[in-house]
Amino acid sequence: MSVAAVRRAYRGLPTAWGVRGGQADRAAEVQRPKDEIGDAMTPEEVVRAQFDAYRRQDRAASEALLARDLTFTSPQDDHIDRDAFFERCFPTADRVSRQELLRVAPAGDEDVFIMYEYDLKTGGTHRNAELITVVGGQIVEIQVFFGGAAG
Repeated sequence: MSVAAVRRAYRGLPTAWGVRGGQADRAAEVQRPKDEIGDAMTPEEVVRAQFDAYRRQDRAASEALLARDLTFTSPQDDHIDRDAFFERCFPTADRVSRQELLRVAPAGDEDVFIMYEYDLKTGGTHRNAELITVVGGQIVEIQVFFGGAAG
């Protein structure tokens, strides 16, 4: 799937999925001229689209959003590459019954901070944070910080 196809698909997602920003996003979409729909996504839009691709397990969309030189780091994964991410991390969405972005905030020109909450199918609600770097419309680095049980 091309980046342009991901952009087109992402812009059509309903906000009720919990992966878009709500009223502000709807207002911006209404005001955006139709000929600008193909414009480059903001880093925040790229991150939201990747979050959605992960939840839906849409590997083609995810591949278009993740740079070939991606570095992924979490307390369980020390600077793994894109191939290892798709092998180890991407398939884990099936363990989650609900996942919701709580915060999406720019942190400079290329970085985006997110905080999300998820319910495991085995029980328990957890909250994590990530710092994600987007360059040229693709994610080049993901740093995950485990927050533990939410409650």
